[in-house]
Amino acid sequence: MNNISNKKKMMFDARSITRKPCGVRNVAENYLSELCKYYDTIVLVNEDMVRTLDPELNATIVPTRHSRFGFFSHIWVTYLVIKYKPDIFFSAHSSLPVLAILPKKSIFVCHDLFASLDKTFFSKYGRLSFIPMIMFRILSELSFLRASLVISPSEKILESFKGLYIKASRTCVIHNGVNIDKSAIDFSKKRKEILFVGNFREYKGFNTLYSAWGILHKLESLSDWRLNVVTNETKASIDIFINEYGAIPGISFLSRVDDFNLKKIRSHSIICVIPSNYEGFGIPLIESIASGSYTIHSDIKVFSEILKGFDNFNIRSFPAGNAKDLGLSILKVVENINNEDISDNFKRSGVLNKDRAEVMFSWGASANKAKDCINEK
Repeated sequence: MNNISNKKKMMFDARSITRKPCGVRNVAENYLSELCKYYDTIVLVNEDMVRTLDPELNATIVPTRHSRFGFFSHIWVTYLVIKYKPDIFFSAHSSLPVLAILPKKSIFVCHDLFASLDKTFFSKYGRLSFIPMIMFRILSELSFLRASLVISPSEKILESFKGLYIKASRTCVIHNGVNIDKSAIDFSKKRKEILFVGNFREYKGFNTLYSAWGILHKLESLSDWRLNVVTNETKASIDIFINEYGAIPGISFLSRVDDFNLKKIRSHSIICVIPSNYEGFGIPLIESIASGSYTIHSDIKVFSEILKGFDNFNIRSFPAGNAKDLGLSILKVVENINNEDISDNFKRSGVLNKDRAEVMFSWGASANKAKDCINEK
């Protein structure tokens, strides 16, 4: 029997799958799962994350301790490319191993260029913030130079590519998929809880929500409400934040919650807030809408792009960075929740949007489009 595969060989750099739960890891895991269906895949993965991969994954697993940013990583990748002779190199992180020998078809997903173009991104380093920014800028420029294809998760991020000196030889926009719970929404489980998911960087807009809650928690109408903050920040970082901005009653900080427990928390939250100042895509936005919760989001362009086709009854926007307007939006939604006359409309809109999210943001559809773009000559 001939067991030789006719599939092309892909080397998939999955080292963005780390212990830190975040959108980049989510994207890497799902592209890996789906693209393995189309290619003979060699997976480069961090040694301590091998056990997190799907045991049914049909791929050759190559564990490593080499950071994707380390110099010896490029030598190691070169060795593997020579050994396995892949037709395609695919990086699920926003760069390529630019000093390595790579196949002609080298592709990466550029989640965003914040580290390269946003002067506030590394502000926590103070006067030394220019050093990592320069390093990432060089890495981005060289990655664009070497890539045969750059995948953007949104039109907004595609537009940001103009900020680099080097232009990609070919680009395509593929919206990220979203893992949506297939079970029916149980509105009886919704509690008086507000959910934020994200880190404390300026672009996530958490300071705006924190300022708004500083006023809202004092109001009688919200005295029995709670704000849950699910973040990939460490407990030490949370303590530093609270010490700097002061403790506010009615907030629970939950550090590095796994996907199972995050889904549980989201299913209980009747309001989800996504206050980002800018984003590459916005997976938490779609996940929140699909959970049937009232969703309050900032009015940034990328959110307008991905929300086309959704019912707006239980979706509300506010001007990005405006804590007062965010607070008023939350108050208005609380009023709606307390109004029994709109309860049926709220549920109808939640179910409708969940169904639309399942159709519009499937990982299978995203990977299939990526395959077509990769195979295009």
